[in-house]
Amino acid sequence: MIIKGKKRELENKAASSIVDLLIKTIRKKGIATLEIPGGGSVGGILRLLAEKQIPWKKLHIFMVDERLVYLNDKDSNYKLVYNTLLKKIIRRKNKLPKENFHPFVLTEKINKDIENYMRGLKEVSDYFDIVLLSADEDRHVASLFPNHETIKSKKKFFTYKNKSTKLPKGRMSASINFYQNLMFPFCFSLASQKGKHLRILKIQKCQLMSVLLKLLSKFGGIIFS
Repeated sequence: MIIKGKKRELENKAASSIVDLLIKTIRKKGIATLEIPGGGSVGGILRLLAEKQIPWKKLHIFMVDERLVYLNDKDSNYKLVYNTLLKKIIRRKNKLPKENFHPFVLTEKINKDIENYMRGLKEVSDYFDIVLLSADEDRHVASLFPNHETIKSKKKFFTYKNKSTKLPKGRMSASINFYQNLMFPFCFSLASQKGKHLRILKIQKCQLMSVLLKLLSKFGGIIFS
């Protein structure tokens, strides 16, 4: 389903829908997992989520992708998420415990870093309940870029150096193969475009793969045209 509207209106709809799904999942499972990207496209949604009444202690947050920089680097996705979401939550009594947020921590041993990140996920859940994705003007999703060799990766999470079409060139990302095996019910994808209007996709899990592949193909633009 594609919903059209002004940016603020769509951000509110996305945030409200995510909260509803989180609360339903927590009531059913006792916990919920949310996977989020960095980048400015979802900043508005993250700021709105920070103001919502969510049982934060029962929520685990993971990153869908990260730049290969340290957490305090100005280009780090974690830093954006911290400034727009985490910092506000930490001030509350019913705050998100530190151990419930799972950033990708870069060291000198990248393969070990990936193993640690995957281990953190497995300790919490076998799958993500909700994933928030954004599609930028160039149609890249997470750190998967259109017609790029990285979309062929068979790994669940992978890293690469000097291959991104945007700076910084080193990235960590969940792969298309990873999304194919997930069990989450919905994905929200914002296409950020110049001007005041955006479109939001509310995608059933069975449709996610085809939408991602179209976004990452030569003709992906038709999704948001």
